[in-house]
Amino acid sequence: MVNGHPFTTFSTAAPAVGAGTFGPRTAGFRILYLMNSLIGMSVISLTLTYLMQVYTAVYRRNAAAMSLHLASGETGDASELIAGLGPEGQFTGGYTNLSEIATQMSALKESHHFYPVLFYFRFAEPHYAVSRTTLVSLDTISLIKSGLDDARYGWLKESAAVTQLWRACLIMTTKLAETFLPDDHPDPNEKPDASTAALAETILCGTASLPAGRDRHHLRRASGSGHVSGAADGVADAHSNPGSRTRI
Repeated sequence: MVNGHPFTTFSTAAPAVGAGTFGPRTAGFRILYLMNSLIGMSVISLTLTYLMQVYTAVYRRNAAAMSLHLASGETGDASELIAGLGPEGQFTGGYTNLSEIATQMSALKESHHFYPVLFYFRFAEPHYAVSRTTLVSLDTISLIKSGLDDARYGWLKESAAVTQLWRACLIMTTKLAETFLPDDHPDPNEKPDASTAALAETILCGTASLPAGRDRHHLRRASGSGHVSGAADGVADAHSNPGSRTRI
């Protein structure tokens, strides 16, 4: 009621809520109350800032994954991606796109380095998965290195963008494996056995005649797919078995 002044009474009493006579009297307790207020405000501010940065990083990761997914014709097939990067064999313009993909992957690696909690943000759509993004990228580099003609596309194979994308994906998958497979992740510094090393040296030096680069592709692809498949299996096992050692 306006005549009963309910709004006036409420507005007068509201500011007094929580402002009773209880309060610090001594200097020590006054300092304690002050420190408690400062710590509380700092914790709340830091938490909100951290969450905002994490969600910004999740957005960037999803945008990069979607960009790679669309570039492959929504197939997740590395051969489709390469066909789009070099239509009719012309990779001059596609090199710029490849450099952007490498830059995005390097940024994603650093985002997961600063915010390891990003690995636990997963979506139902498979094309947003980190393991799928890195696998497509590694497969793309494997096909470029092994399937393209050395005489015509040697400049592309030895370019910084190809090397950057390959190394960034390997580091990313290693971090992924360390997060979900702490006791059983692949060692990125592990050296292959003598026979594999000799075969790799022979193939990469061009002294072996193998059919259409197929063996080169399988050898190079195997060097990165072990990281991806192992980490992906660990993530899938964590989701299907909530009581396992790895929890998400």
